[in-house]
Amino acid sequence: MDIKSMIRREDFYPILFKTIETYFMEVFRSEIKLSFDQTKNSDRLYVFSPPSFISRRKAPKGLSTFLYSEYNIRGNFFKFLLGKLGVFVATHSFGYMALRSIYFSPTGVFPECVFIVPNNRSIRVFNYEIMMVDCIIKDSFTNKYFINQLNFRKSHQYSFVPPLIDCGDQWFREPIMLGNALARVTSEHKYNKGIQQAIHAIGIIAKDTIQFEHAGKYVRYLIEDLLPKIDEAAKRKHIKSQAAILYIVKQLENGLKSSIFNVPVVLGHGDLQTGNIWLDKQGKIWIYDWETSGMRSVWYDAATLLLSLRRAGGIENMWKNYYCENVISSLLYNDERKDYSLEEIRQIVSIVLLEDIQFYLDDLLELPNDFGGWIFDLFARRLINLKI
Repeated sequence: MDIKSMIRREDFYPILFKTIETYFMEVFRSEIKLSFDQTKNSDRLYVFSPPSFISRRKAPKGLSTFLYSEYNIRGNFFKFLLGKLGVFVATHSFGYMALRSIYFSPTGVFPECVFIVPNNRSIRVFNYEIMMVDCIIKDSFTNKYFINQLNFRKSHQYSFVPPLIDCGDQWFREPIMLGNALARVTSEHKYNKGIQQAIHAIGIIAKDTIQFEHAGKYVRYLIEDLLPKIDEAAKRKHIKSQAAILYIVKQLENGLKSSIFNVPVVLGHGDLQTGNIWLDKQGKIWIYDWETSGMRSVWYDAATLLLSLRRAGGIENMWKNYYCENVISSLLYNDERKDYSLEEIRQIVSIVLLEDIQFYLDDLLELPNDFGGWIFDLFARRLINLKI
């Protein structure tokens, strides 16, 4: 999500200011003040979007490397060139192409070698001098996802999970990896190989954590979890799709009443998309952003990655073409059982949709204040168009 989208979604600048001020105090024991007002003892930072970053007038070491990897757009040569050109112009404009300026004081407290990249629920501070990046939870955001990620990474030292270098109550430090997010890998061969490595890696965790729940019991758990969250989203986030999403949940529940198979429930990533998978210079994959990790069906991560649930058309393809071999093999990739009937595959797709509604509601309700309702309504519109 770029900075312009965050400005639309949340109270971006006050959140940014408070987050960085708290971070400097906790990590460096230094007091820093950010504002829009220039004073005698202040210095300037520049906010760019796109590409989305915050830095001094002169681009610090590593900024171009990071941005070129972020805007290494695959599948469209014109967009690829446009992305590279945008990065070059932004990093060589000495602030003239910035969205706006912000000021910090005192002048010597903000290191010239670092740059800031705001993310969905966190803010990252990069330092290519020491090849480390600090991730800080955004001020006013709940700490549920942050704690969830930290607990996962402390407890699970898999070879594909980036190591923790240090951490605090609201931040953690990890090494900077050179390479590209899988979403930015332009080589089709490397991209497909990375996909296979990532889904295999998730399968390792699945085998370590698998337990079985009767489908009826698992569906009841999902419904009982969803209904109060839908009500809360209507009251607190003012979603316009409450009636429609309740109808969809009820229809999915009705279609699952005859389910008699067992659901393989595993510890999964929750948001296993190519933007959260990193391919380093040695061809090794690393899976990032374990904020939404938790116990779900073994089918959910597989569907999210292999059927591209987060992209336009992903949900639609899964729902409308559940009988196709590609959809079936993708859903069952990490499921040791492969002999489900076609009716059971349809029911599996319904369970994945319920889990996806749960994912979007959890994401919505973790945003501060009344932000994000329109994003959920866009998701709900996609479900409405499925005519469940």
